[in-house]
Amino acid sequence: MRMKSWPLAAAMCMAAPAFGITVNMTGFRYQPPTDVTVTSTDESLSFSGSAGLFVGEADGPLLASSLRARIGVAANTTFAAYCIELQQEFDFGVPYDYSTATGASYLDASKADALSRFLTAGRDFATDSATSAAIQAGIWEIVYETGNTFGLSTGSLQVAPTDGASVQAFGVVDGLLAGLARYGAEVPITILTNPSTQDFLVVPTNIPEPSTWALLAAGLGATGWLARRRRAGA
Repeated sequence: MRMKSWPLAAAMCMAAPAFGITVNMTGFRYQPPTDVTVTSTDESLSFSGSAGLFVGEADGPLLASSLRARIGVAANTTFAAYCIELQQEFDFGVPYDYSTATGASYLDASKADALSRFLTAGRDFATDSATSAAIQAGIWEIVYETGNTFGLSTGSLQVAPTDGASVQAFGVVDGLLAGLARYGAEVPITILTNPSTQDFLVVPTNIPEPSTWALLAAGLGATGWLARRRRAGA
């Protein structure tokens, strides 16, 4: 399978350290994956295809043991990750050479902080194709949004599922994005980077089974709170 994406802004194209990790993405964690559409207001970005959490294997020092423990990677060879770019390609079952980068060095401190808060808020939400696609949408929104606030259907980038069954999950993520300031930045941001292929955001995997409906209520509550605040300010 080939994932299609588009190049990141020039600010994100920086020299990477020497490669030390061989990564082989084996597939989507949840099958079948959910399809999404991505558009930007300036029409520079356009995507329609599958999105969600990936699983992969690595040969080499993927992460220091202390960092693996913090983000929930149980072993040095297996991990879970999301795409971070909307402009590069990769194939499942094909090994690629990678190096690691921190969020602050790859993006900037503000974007890295927002990603950490988002992954903290939604760390136990991705339990199926729809919810993991919604988390992927939130990651793309944070990375590519050029405005001052985040939302899947507002601002410079819009991401939506192509099937109605996933709309609720995307609504929850919209609520999480609207309320990022209420969460701590507890998840370290570690990125696997290669200038000629897709870069990946490594995420926790040893989290407890999620209380999905509790998170759903919290997310929808955040959305409702934001709507009420907007009405009050109108």
